[in-house]
Amino acid sequence: MKTPDPAEPADPLRPILQRWEVRSALPARFETRVWQRIRAAEAEPMPFYMALATWIEQTLRRPALAVAYVAILLALGLTLGDWQGHRQSARAESAARQLYVQAVDPYQAVLR
Repeated sequence: MKTPDPAEPADPLRPILQRWEVRSALPARFETRVWQRIRAAEAEPMPFYMALATWIEQTLRRPALAVAYVAILLALGLTLGDWQGHRQSARAESAARQLYVQAVDPYQAVLR
């Protein structure tokens, strides 16, 4: 239980709540039902995205793995970006060659 902080303002309900006593008994087999509900909730299959998020959260708690994960994603992103850049550059170069050939000889067939 939290100890009262003298710096906090006095709550008028605090003394009333401290005197309050529960006089009713728990329903029959209350604890058993609670544990059954807990087991049923744990037995439900977790959706893939939640399982993945849980795994990433547990894995990235360790700083070394987090740094390695970020480094791998950064390297992958740079590699894919470079690859796509080369593809677009090759397409642009091919188009430029065709335009040059047409400019030099407008009657030459365009290769596609």
